[in-house]
Amino acid sequence: MAKDLLFLLLRASITASLSDRETFIEKVSGIIEHKMHRDPKSARQLSNQLAGIMEGLNGTLLLQQLFIPKRDKKLNKTLDELTIAVEKLNTLLEEAGLPDNSIPKTDKE
Repeated sequence: MAKDLLFLLLRASITASLSDRETFIEKVSGIIEHKMHRDPKSARQLSNQLAGIMEGLNGTLLLQQLFIPKRDKKLNKTLDELTIAVEKLNTLLEEAGLPDNSIPKTDKE
């Protein structure tokens, strides 16, 4: 659960950062120029590549959140208990000699 929340926050921050891609590239290229003493053209290329990498990361995180199955131990335990209870109920119904009405019959049968 905490992992999902962190991914959601990371995706939100990436989306917010890249909502105005041109401004992002300008700001990052300014930092690269100043801190790494690069010329403006190469700093802009680097910042453009960083923006692309961040968009790719955002897409990867989205796909991971959508397609990785959730592992909720409490839910799995509850489902297991429910399955056992239904099996016991079916056994009791069979022992009592009650008809099996679990599958509705159609007119064609």
